[in-house]
Amino acid sequence: MSATLALAGLGLLDSTSFGTLLIPIWLFLTPGRVRAGRIAVYLATVATFYFGVGVLLVLGADAVLEAVRAAFADVVPTHLRIGQLVLGLIVIASSYRLEARARSRAGRPGRLQRWRAAAMSGAVPDGGGPDGRDVRPEGCAA
Repeated sequence: MSATLALAGLGLLDSTSFGTLLIPIWLFLTPGRVRAGRIAVYLATVATFYFGVGVLLVLGADAVLEAVRAAFADVVPTHLRIGQLVLGLIVIASSYRLEARARSRAGRPGRLQRWRAAAMSGAVPDGGGPDGRDVRPEGCAA
């Protein structure tokens, strides 16, 4: 019974993830015709990932987790909490640094925007245009 509930919870969590919710919508809403090749690559990637995770679980991820639990069994819980606090502070400090970098680049398209523009228009992402933007090959229509 508990395995069924865990599997149902995992399925619910997975159905609300970015990869299973927004990427297919983005693929279907791109201008122009629906490209079956892109959707097939997406589905193959998702299937390969889930197959790999399943193989890892079957081959002994549980044994690895037991070894990790045994390794941390002698550590005082307070030390683990302090380690978590330090890691959390590092993540927060990193987020401020990334935000400052993003503000300094305001107005210029970032790598993700250039990649998305190339994916949506079929441009070649060579970064040879002005400000590092993608350059469309000769004779390529929008």
